[in-house]
This record gives sequence, C-alpha cells and structure tokens, in this order.
Amino acid sequence: MMQKYNNNMKVIIGLDHGYGNIKTAHRVFRTGVEGFEEEPIVSMNYIKYKDRYYVIGENHLIYQGNKTDSQDFFILTLAGLAEELKFRGLHEVKVVLAAGLPLAWAKSQAADFKKYLMQEQELFFSFRKENYRVHLCRVEVFPQGFAAVCNAGSMKGFNMIADIGNGTMNVMQIVDGRPLEKSLVTDKFGVSICMKEIQKELSKSAGGKHTGDYD
Repeated sequence: MMQKYNNNMKVIIGLDHGYGNIKTAHRVFRTGVEGFEEEPIVSMNYIKYKDRYYVIGENHLIYQGNKTDSQDFFILTLAGLAEELKFRGLHEVKVVLAAGLPLAWAKSQAADFKKYLMQEQELFFSFRKENYRVHLCRVEVFPQGFAAVCNAGSMKGFNMIADIGNGTMNVMQIVDGRPLEKSLVTDKFGVSICMKEIQKELSKSAGGKHTGDYD
C-alpha cells in the first residue's frame, strides 16, 4: 500500500543526469536502460511504466550529445525519483525536480530539457515492484558544477571549477567570487574517453592489444 504524503508539502529532489551514473542526494546507479515488452525474468532492478519494462543499471549509456534525443533519461529520472523516495520512505508525493546540464550547454538546452522532463506531470510507475505516484510540480535546470559551489563563500582570488564526468568535462573560472561567463567550457572528453586512451597507451607500451572496456 502506498504511503500518503502531506499534500501541502513539496519535496525538492536533485538529480544529476550523468552519462555514466545517475546521482541523487543518497543514491548512485549506472545509466544503462534496456526496454522490454514483458516482465524481466531474472532482474528485479526494473521500472514498469505504461505497460513497458525497463531494466536499469546493467551498463552505461553511450554519449548522445543532447539528452532529449531518446526516452532514456526520462526513464532514468523515474528510477532516480524512486531511489530517493525509497530512501525517504515515501511513495506518493509532490516533487520539485532540480536537474543540471553541462555548463556551456545550460543556456541553449535548458528550455528543451525542462520540457522533456515535464512531459508528464502525473507519474505512475513502479520500481523493483514498489508503486510510486509523483505529481511533478515543476522542473528547475541549473549549470552543472557551479550549483555545487555557488554558496561556498567569497572564493577570493582566482578559482576554477572542473567537473569531469563520464561523457563531458566542464570548466569555469571564478574570480573574487564572480563567475566569468566567457570562461564556460564543455568538452566531449570525459572519463570514458580518457580510459580508452589510457588503455591504448598501455597496450602500446606492453606490446599487446586490449579490446575490453572498464567501468
């Protein structure tokens, strides 16, 4: 039975939609999404949404560029909400969702990403066979990395934020507490590409060839 939540309260939940992992305040899980028409036989780690099943976290997503190009990140949002609500002991709740985008893309993609995440306001789904009902009140989109330090104090002198994810690397300069708009950089050079380059160099130095991937 779903627990009733105080209808006058809204819960703020932050989700970091990484290419490698989805992060909430209390949970981290891999971004793999595999859709099925029938209930999975082995895995219990799946979302059921609109009569379709999605196994979560068995691998990492491939870099897509724009996160609205598929339904993957929407399904991962449901999983992230479920993970965080499970931690809080909630199953029926009003939510204000806070999400992020890479620094240099936040301005150009924020409106589309907000619309993408708000495609359904009344969300009915299950995760690991537990039912959830979420009323999505609104979505706020913030620049990744900067949101984590914007209240960190005066930050005197020259400071640099470097947010290195699985798919992208984001860099921003802060001088005497003031972020410099012109310094925003988002490069498609994350941990996944770095690992592959390291593997190539190790293979060369060892005189062999490695074709596997590491998580």
